[in-house]
Amino acid sequence: MMLRCTADLSDEAVRQLTRVGFWWSEQTPDLPHPRDYVDLKWNPTERQGVVHYLESAYHTPFVSCGWSWCRFGCQGWNGTRNLTDGTYLFPEGFVHYVRDHFVRPDEPFLDHVRALNLRMPELQLLPPYTREGVNHSKRVAPFEPAMQTRLSTWFRRFTNRSYQAVNPPARRPTSACS
Repeated sequence: MMLRCTADLSDEAVRQLTRVGFWWSEQTPDLPHPRDYVDLKWNPTERQGVVHYLESAYHTPFVSCGWSWCRFGCQGWNGTRNLTDGTYLFPEGFVHYVRDHFVRPDEPFLDHVRALNLRMPELQLLPPYTREGVNHSKRVAPFEPAMQTRLSTWFRRFTNRSYQAVNPPARRPTSACS
């Protein structure tokens, strides 16, 4: 598993990022469903390049509120954090849809990635992190252990309830599922 670094972005800077890869749920019915973006004829070389690009993205310095689940019904979870390349904001699980379900991002995002030659740009990082990894001599826990335990328990309870209660729309392209 690769180590992700955290971009040094303010709350305001994160709000200004263009969102891509955020999908329909009962809580967000106005968002698109990823099935509408499946493209089984997408150039496999470009798709793999986009997968690598997404896997090279940076964490944002803010935590999301719980686990994401696959809208195609895959088992397991798709992550808890949002990622960025400094221009776009996307969920950690976006790469799952591109890699496993042939979900093709919209053209403005693809044009942006192509303009960068499928290479993640260098961003300013939050200390004590560097692109090479963590400087362990200055590592700081984001929450005290007691608070981490309370938050972890709450997230597990909330996400289990939410995941079990959700019935995604029935239309699924079975040929795109792995």
